[in-house]
Amino acid sequence: MGNSHSKSFFGQKAGLIVQSSSKEQPYIFLQCIKKKADESWEKPSQGEGKKVKLNLEEIILMVRVLNKKIPQWTTFHEFKEEKTRIGINWEENNNEILWINIGEYKKKIGWSQAELLRLLLSHILEEKIQFATGSTSSKLSNFNDNNYKQPISKFTLESPPVTIPFEDNKMRVSEEVISKDEIKKVKGEIKGFTEKALLITFTNGDEVWIPKSTIKSKFNEESKEKQNFLIASWVLQKNKIEI
Repeated sequence: MGNSHSKSFFGQKAGLIVQSSSKEQPYIFLQCIKKKADESWEKPSQGEGKKVKLNLEEIILMVRVLNKKIPQWTTFHEFKEEKTRIGINWEENNNEILWINIGEYKKKIGWSQAELLRLLLSHILEEKIQFATGSTSSKLSNFNDNNYKQPISKFTLESPPVTIPFEDNKMRVSEEVISKDEIKKVKGEIKGFTEKALLITFTNGDEVWIPKSTIKSKFNEESKEKQNFLIASWVLQKNKIEI
């Protein structure tokens, strides 16, 4: 299986490029380009088009829209005092047409390409949660060298309010097998989820990815209320969760 991914989605007037250089980097790049007046395409290699960097939480929210869990999602990035709006939404009254907006660039995507994008981002996300959520200094350095300020997220009334921390230094996932039955009851709120893990904000303020295999109680992924969890004690200790 490859370590990097690059996929282009082209139409008649606009194109979208999805790039992940390494599964060990906790981010991806999205870039939009368009045709010029002379019918030639903008060249990313010459700095043309609009390129943004998305962290893991932002990828999760894009996947939630692609999975039609929420109708749309919008955020803003600020880079060198320039704000860029990033948005993804299904066309009103037509859930087979997807729109992706990056600044002034707009890309329309049909159902088959939207499904391919959903599968691609879901796969990339699973890889990155497994390989890019360690706490080594090199990974944190690679993630923090982008000079972005924390994105400001804007949700519609139909979208659930979610706080999106841009820093990644508290997210850790362990896929170890529980060797004993020792568990602890804790309370927290689910901020995000994938097939294999929950992003939980605990009552002490810590926000950590917890493997579902180590949660021994029932939970509701869609609920935004605080829930009680029975979690293997070693996971809480390893992530320094003291409640």
